[in-house]
Amino acid sequence: MATERKTRVSGRRSGYHDGAVGGGVLALAGQTADRAVVEGGGGFVPEFESALDNVVAALREAGGAPSDVLHLRVFVTDLNAYVAARGDLGEAFRSRLDGHYPAMTLVEVSGLLGGGQVEIDGLALAPDAAPEPAAGYDASADAVIRLRLAPGDARYAGRLCAGSKAMEIFADLETELALREGGDEGLCVAYDLVEFLAPLRVGDFVEGRARVVSRGRSSRRIAAEIYKVLEVDETGILLPQDEPILAARASVTIVVGRTPRGQDV
Repeated sequence: MATERKTRVSGRRSGYHDGAVGGGVLALAGQTADRAVVEGGGGFVPEFESALDNVVAALREAGGAPSDVLHLRVFVTDLNAYVAARGDLGEAFRSRLDGHYPAMTLVEVSGLLGGGQVEIDGLALAPDAAPEPAAGYDASADAVIRLRLAPGDARYAGRLCAGSKAMEIFADLETELALREGGDEGLCVAYDLVEFLAPLRVGDFVEGRARVVSRGRSSRRIAAEIYKVLEVDETGILLPQDEPILAARASVTIVVGRTPRGQDV
């Protein structure tokens, strides 16, 4: 039997939990607008925004992020009001879900508890699936890139490279894993964590390593690291080094399999 964990948003309703985890999925209970918004009579859009804010609050309380949302179900008492406000509602989705677009169901109902016009519930990936990037060098990886940092990579004094070089390596690792997992280049949804732990310098030999740590239906969580395997000083002289030095690491969510294999784009 799958284990279950429940979460409650502090100071909210009693009698039920705002979210429960089981089988790798976080079920988010129906969220309505705050009472002050409903009683204030501001209209459909403010109620929708407030209800969605409460969904995101329950998600974050459980340790999740907007990119974890798989499906939202929106109950409305007036379908025409929803259709008329689609422009404003689209902006509400973009700003609150960080540009992430989950699957969605829209249902018109005759009434909702509390007299509101909107209620939203949903499903998300369980926060337990979030990866913990490795702190030490791991000889096993699903994708590996090794390169020497070139003079064109220098951005600062002392021939130091910008952090964007590490992000470029992370992006290439993600693309390789997306191709292996889904047959196309995929799409990066979110970086949950990026840390720059040691400077990268022209002449360093670096190795990027990445692995899939959890799989959803189309999403993949990736832990990636960049190590300095040979380090040089400002003049290009090899420095003593007992083992690879962790220079950067990241936790990434990607979506794969957008193009069926064997079909032309």
